[in-house]
Amino acid sequence: MDKLSKEIIEILRDSDTVKILTTIGKDGNPHSVIKGSLLALDEQTIAYLEMVERGNTSKNMLRNLWDKRQVSIFVYNKKRNISYQIKAEPSKYEWAGPIWDRFITEAWKEIPDAEPEAVWILKVGQVINEDYFIRRDEQGKRVITQKVWHPLRGPRK
Repeated sequence: MDKLSKEIIEILRDSDTVKILTTIGKDGNPHSVIKGSLLALDEQTIAYLEMVERGNTSKNMLRNLWDKRQVSIFVYNKKRNISYQIKAEPSKYEWAGPIWDRFITEAWKEIPDAEPEAVWILKVGQVINEDYFIRRDEQGKRVITQKVWHPLRGPRK
């Protein structure tokens, strides 16, 4: 099980970071939504406030919890040129307590009449740095593929 670095924890706190949560639906298809409330509670735990009761994301999260299936979180911060994919497993659903209070207070600042469903707690499984140069180096330079395909594509313009 990977841990979130300080860099990832910081970009999750940054309001300029795009945070996308992808769950798997009953039909096996992915369902992706922006979740601005995604936040690291510590280096192994992420939480977010589910705003829509009985919505697709909520249903999928519950199903993914029962089936012990991971969800995917993609975070991208343009200012810092940082992007990560985080695979995590839903572990808890909270609608009371200190974590709930923290999230609901923030939600009500933005949308005073909001009636969120709950806070989902996710346990971090795998963290993947999606930077091009890091991915390229991790996956190898693909020299064989380049030798085969580049002559067929012609010169770059």
